[in-house]
Amino acid sequence: MYLFKSILFFLFIIGSFEGYTKNIRIIFGSCSNQNKSMKHWEYINSFEPAYLILLGDNVYGDFNSPQAKNLKTAYSKLNKNKFFLKLRRNSVLLPIWDDHDYGKNDGSKNWIYKDTAKDIFLEFFNVNSNDQRRTREGLYFSHNYNNKIKIKTIALDTRYFKDEFKINKNSDINKKYIPDNNKSKTILGEEQWKWLDGQINEEYDILLILSSIQVLSKSHGWEKWHNFPHEREKLIQLINKTKKKTIILSGDRHIGRIYKYNNNIYEVTSSSLNQSIFNFNEIDEFSITDLVFSNNFGYMEIDEIKRIIDVELVSGFYNNRKIYRSLKINF
Repeated sequence: MYLFKSILFFLFIIGSFEGYTKNIRIIFGSCSNQNKSMKHWEYINSFEPAYLILLGDNVYGDFNSPQAKNLKTAYSKLNKNKFFLKLRRNSVLLPIWDDHDYGKNDGSKNWIYKDTAKDIFLEFFNVNSNDQRRTREGLYFSHNYNNKIKIKTIALDTRYFKDEFKINKNSDINKKYIPDNNKSKTILGEEQWKWLDGQINEEYDILLILSSIQVLSKSHGWEKWHNFPHEREKLIQLINKTKKKTIILSGDRHIGRIYKYNNNIYEVTSSSLNQSIFNFNEIDEFSITDLVFSNNFGYMEIDEIKRIIDVELVSGFYNNRKIYRSLKINF
């Protein structure tokens, strides 16, 4: 009788866990100054993310000599933070860069020390010697998650190949750059565009695109894809053809906000981790939330069984957790 009950209990346990899948937890954020409080890494650890997506300005290390002392020192300070080190051990890191870990404010393809910054990046993040980033120009890459669903993450390099944006010669402080319709100018460069076309046409259920600068927003005068309208339109049309739920993750702006282009294309901008700025007003035709000005990061949880994506912009690192903006997507 005891043996019979034990067998029944075993079968019950097996049945209970059949098809069980833990939700996928993803943290994403940008703009972390190593010379300020890095309390956010401790708070992020409490979420136990499977993935940590770093959207650029992961350190502030602008430099102007081949020794790149400022950048090396910046990474060294970050790597001494015990909570960041814990994330390195326990989470899969998917990092891209922006201008301040590229080494030059608003840096373009013309930055003379871009390969120096690239080598330091690859070394810091322990990128495998067989990784294509070691042998080709730029830092773009992709990552595939395959379980009950397939998640394709495409990480774009918006620095290494980018032409100079067009400076606004008027005195409007809120419009540093204006759209440039010169179609010979690019953000990704020819080779990265070819690579992207191949990656985006693979099979998957969800597409995540990482871009250090904003894609959808057209209203502000800072760095964004709309500074080259033809490049923005090309990317959106490429995504549209997939007919898959796509979430663009971006940083850079020192604000948080959620945007929607259509029922398949969303963008979540999360910035900054510890570089918050003053409040201001910004109307944008694609925004579906108000602006978040306090320090924040993005939290995404994907339920593979119910096929639901929950996205939040989270703040309150030093007190109680605050969800400033949220989004739920069925796929």
